[in-house]
Amino acid sequence: MTEVSHEDTKDMVVWSPAGDGPWPVIYALPDTGIAQHDLDVLAPALADRGFLVIGTNWDASILHPTDSERDVECGYRYAREIAEDHGGDLSEPVTMLGNGFGGFEASVVGLDSRFGPDGNYSGCFTGTDRPDLVITVGTCHNDYLEYVVTNYNNTDGKVAIITGQDDDVCPASLHVAPMLASLEESGIEATTTEIADASHGELVFHDEDNRWAPLPEDDPVGQDTVDAIAQAIADAR
Repeated sequence: MTEVSHEDTKDMVVWSPAGDGPWPVIYALPDTGIAQHDLDVLAPALADRGFLVIGTNWDASILHPTDSERDVECGYRYAREIAEDHGGDLSEPVTMLGNGFGGFEASVVGLDSRFGPDGNYSGCFTGTDRPDLVITVGTCHNDYLEYVVTNYNNTDGKVAIITGQDDDVCPASLHVAPMLASLEESGIEATTTEIADASHGELVFHDEDNRWAPLPEDDPVGQDTVDAIAQAIADAR
């Protein structure tokens, strides 16, 4: 794990696999906005599978949407700048991954072309290619469906929605079908994977019934999430 930052970003963390690479790049957004907390087990588990994970801290408050977008997009642009320095391979599918609220924000900046190289967003650096794949883990999509149809216009990107069978915070039965319909209306290809016996926290190696305590990297439910992420990236090739 290496901490990095730029004057135009929040603090960021790089989790690198062992060896020299190159590796596919995952840009990761934590639910709480604190990468070292939410991604402390998931990111190393992904690195062990051969992915370069670059996570960013960000303002995860719904009260400051402009700040949230800036944090996430500027971090993404910087992540692409430094990825090859850390062994990343930008010719492989580039993934934007978010858990919880981070999944919504990944969708916003990943699927809205105004942030791309031909867009009009000028908050930092220069516009860059949108991710090839957006993955959301345990995200309550039903809260943002109107935004999807209005703003998600990057039809070159794909979406993978990962849910937990036992997630009572974001039950799949309430949000997956409406989200798929909204993405289809926007012309965006999407798939879903449900992780058996997974609660909201277990999806990302945390026990929400024990003050969000981290679970071990070999936790089977968390490893199922890692499998689903790896498969989605493989399918995006």
